[in-house]
Formats: sequence, structure tokens, C-alpha cells
Amino acid sequence: MYGIVKQSGGSIWCYSEVGRGTTFKIYLPVVADEAAAVPPESPAAVAGGIETVLVAEDDASVRSLIAQMLEADGYTVISTANGAEALLEYRIRGVDIDLVELLDR
Repeated sequence: MYGIVKQSGGSIWCYSEVGRGTTFKIYLPVVADEAAAVPPESPAAVAGGIETVLVAEDDASVRSLIAQMLEADGYTVISTANGAEALLEYRIRGVDIDLVELLDR
């Protein structure tokens, strides 16, 4: 944030008071010219996948949601609960896995 404000010729004022919090004020210079209109981009169509994705996520509900979303787009999903399980699956089926998504914290 600081870099963007400084590059724009602006400044940041900060005031902090114990027990009351902190206030940041961002000052940006006024621009005389109007910004050029940029036509909105139409969203690109998402191509369905045919690849196999290995997902490692320790939260079962998140893991299930990710698998459902990927499968709805045509991907084959191998779901694992952690990195150790993912590594085992990769060792078993490594050549068949196209993408590894590790979400384990």
C-alpha cells in the first residue's frame, strides 16, 4: 500500500492511541484529466479438464468441496488428508498425476 501511495505522489498519515486504536489517512493528489475508459473484458471460458489432480488438505469439508469443484469441471481427483498420504499416492500413481495441489497447513 505504501509503495502505491508514494508512486502516486501521495502520503499516509498515521495516528495511534493506546486503548483507542490506530487511524490511517491516505492522501492522493487530484487528477485533472479523466481516466480513459477501458472496455470490460469478457470472462474467458473455463475449459474442462481431463487431467488427474492430487489434492492434499487436512480439513475434510474443504477437501470434499475442492474435489467436487474439480470433478464438476471434468478432472479426476485423488484426495488425501495430508502431505504424507499425498506422497504415498504420488509414489503409487505418480505417472498418472498431472497436478499436485497441497493445501495442508
